[in-house]
Amino acid sequence: MSLATICDALAAISVTANGVTPTAYSYDELKNSYDKADLPARLIMPFGDRAEGALNAITIAGNAQAVWTLTDLLLWDTIGQGRGLPDMYPALVAYIDAYTAAVKSHFRLIKTPAATIENVRFSPGSWTFGDKTYWGVECRLTIREIG
Repeated sequence: MSLATICDALAAISVTANGVTPTAYSYDELKNSYDKADLPARLIMPFGDRAEGALNAITIAGNAQAVWTLTDLLLWDTIGQGRGLPDMYPALVAYIDAYTAAVKSHFRLIKTPAATIENVRFSPGSWTFGDKTYWGVECRLTIREIG
């Protein structure tokens, strides 16, 4: 299985919060920046500023395992609209809840060969991507691929 396949499978998971489903952009669809009309957006990044697409290949009982750390960065809204992080809390908390539910129902990201989502760490706050800063949530995922 390839890193591209894992990124595309992650982008295919739909996450809806407060009636809004952010558009997911896999690594090969990313733009240099996102305008307000593009938001909310999910950016699947295998490596770069925030995540190392670290491949840790381990051989255990003849099975090759790869452990990937990927970033799924939500850009919810641009900063500078007269709102602070407390104003964003309801939307960001709803998104984290929706993301958690989506990951639980898709924890087995790819069935054959097996790739499972083992861990997700959420970091809500302000994120700079390209030349703009956004309110959003960084979701760092650990994905284990077996065989």
